[in-house]
Amino acid sequence: MGSLTSIYVFACVFLSILWNNIQPTVENKIIANYSGHLLTKVPKNIPVHTHVLDLSHNNISEITNLKFIYLPDLQVLNLSHNLITELDFSVFIFNQDLEYLDLSHNNIWTAYCQMLARLRHLDLSFNKFTVLPVCQEFGIMFHLEYLGLSTRMIRRSDFRYVTHLQLNTVFLTLEDFSLYEPLSLTALNTKNLHIVFAADQNFNFSLLYDGMSTSEKLKIFNLRYTLSHKDFPSPSLELLKNIKATDLMLDTVDLEWTVILQIFLLVWDSTVEHLTVRNLIFRGPVMEPLEQFLSLGGSMKALTLEHVRNKVYYFNQEHLYRLFSEMNIDSLTIYDACMPHMLCPQKTSSFQYINFSRNALTDELFQNCDTLANLKLLILNRNKFKSLSKVSFMTSRMKSLRYLDMSSNLLRNSGAEKRCQWTDSLSELDLSSNQLTESVFECLPVNINKLDLQNNQIASVPTGIAELQSLKELNLGRETVLQFHAFISYSERDSLWVKNELIPNLEKGEGCIQLCQHERNFIPGKSIVENIINCIEKSYKSIFVLSPNFVQSEWCHYELYFAHHKLFSENSNSLVLILLEPIPPYVIPARYHKLKALMAKRTYLEWPKERSKRLPTSFETDEEQSEVTSTSSMTQPLIK
Repeated sequence: MGSLTSIYVFACVFLSILWNNIQPTVENKIIANYSGHLLTKVPKNIPVHTHVLDLSHNNISEITNLKFIYLPDLQVLNLSHNLITELDFSVFIFNQDLEYLDLSHNNIWTAYCQMLARLRHLDLSFNKFTVLPVCQEFGIMFHLEYLGLSTRMIRRSDFRYVTHLQLNTVFLTLEDFSLYEPLSLTALNTKNLHIVFAADQNFNFSLLYDGMSTSEKLKIFNLRYTLSHKDFPSPSLELLKNIKATDLMLDTVDLEWTVILQIFLLVWDSTVEHLTVRNLIFRGPVMEPLEQFLSLGGSMKALTLEHVRNKVYYFNQEHLYRLFSEMNIDSLTIYDACMPHMLCPQKTSSFQYINFSRNALTDELFQNCDTLANLKLLILNRNKFKSLSKVSFMTSRMKSLRYLDMSSNLLRNSGAEKRCQWTDSLSELDLSSNQLTESVFECLPVNINKLDLQNNQIASVPTGIAELQSLKELNLGRETVLQFHAFISYSERDSLWVKNELIPNLEKGEGCIQLCQHERNFIPGKSIVENIINCIEKSYKSIFVLSPNFVQSEWCHYELYFAHHKLFSENSNSLVLILLEPIPPYVIPARYHKLKALMAKRTYLEWPKERSKRLPTSFETDEEQSEVTSTSSMTQPLIK
């Protein structure tokens, strides 16, 4: 770690030198970065041919066309997190190439319209508009894909000018919200709808009902309802017929248990396939689940509950357990809910995937349970299991179980290891970060293929391990530091491919590959450089998605720099290169010598342009080697 500390200090100095206000990039483009400079006005010395201008996180209160009239090549403008109060779109009338405009997190209360023909991304969220700033000129922005808005009221006529636009994402922030006319949202034509409601107000459930009828993927933040469940408004039958959402996420939810049941009933009787509820607080009374709910089939495939707490101190927990154990779905996740138990389903269950991580479950879970015959993956890490033999008996009737994660529990050798009885189907077992000794080898599944015993108290490996003829991988390491299989480095401009193609393929299937992505794994409060170093050090591999966009990104270069250092300091084979798009040698700046060296020596994987050649990607790692396979073969170095 000493060398890493020195690298970190050097990186900070290196960063301050390179990250100047003006950064020349490939193809003679220029990025002007003035973010966080405490500016009160738009600078006068912006280069004429600037393509990307970042003025975010300043104290700018006014913008005029005199500041932007001399920037004819401007494509991206970020003015978020400032103090702007009025917006006149005509200030950008001479910026005909402008595609990305972010004015979120300001104090804008009024706007004067002007058509921006090439605009693809417009964000006016987190401002002070009383009514939606959607004017007639918006209807001619045929390239618009992302529209962020804020308002205190929504009326049916507010979206009339954009109903014909094929939007990808609409983001609404509704602070100090006072009025919603039912069916207003249904005028939108968007695949994704995100709504941030006022955190200190009772939620208007018409937004939920109409949102489910508006978009395929709906995310709502801040569902709080302090009134009695008797006042809870139910949706109309006509509305239920028009629901088309397949993915629904509710984040930061504070509701009575009875209201939650009503929402579940609505969702299960709709087109929704995946329901995620995060940061859930439920209040009493906790009543028995509705019989009609337990008998529903519906379209639901997966339910995820994360970070659940209750404000009910005395209630019949069996009501909760019964609700979840009898669900007719493929996948159930209850993460970080302080859950001490779960009932065995009363009849053969459809569960194929169960994740009860970070709870308070004990050895009594699923004992003598023979109704989980379809279960394939069971994740129980970070609980309070103690007896390995009881864990084995828990699996004995799970005839389809292939993967079991019991890591970070309290498992000890109980002296009853010889009486273990595992299901014959189990091929992957994670027992890492427990308190097991070498006698654990007397209590292992006979058909085990991959076994993780790192961070235990094992002093030696008995010769009897040779009887495990199916065993291919055994991890006995003693170092809680490597947390991820791979860290992914990519340009934000390639994020759609990474999020829609790469990550879903690597994280699906048996084994549940754990990827480190900056959006979800960087720790708030730490510097970007420190986060990069930590993530690379905690990952077996580093995956770099190479493209012309990657070359243009300074942050991607820093990530590659630290990964390159790890490659040589540890003499490891830790880099995986994926060529998303061809990179002509002349577009790589001379100072990127490490990137050029790597591209000249290492082979890479190429993403096929022909859809027929694309197959699901598999990714396998251990401490010494990694193997990545795809439809394309390993090819020659990128640069000769």
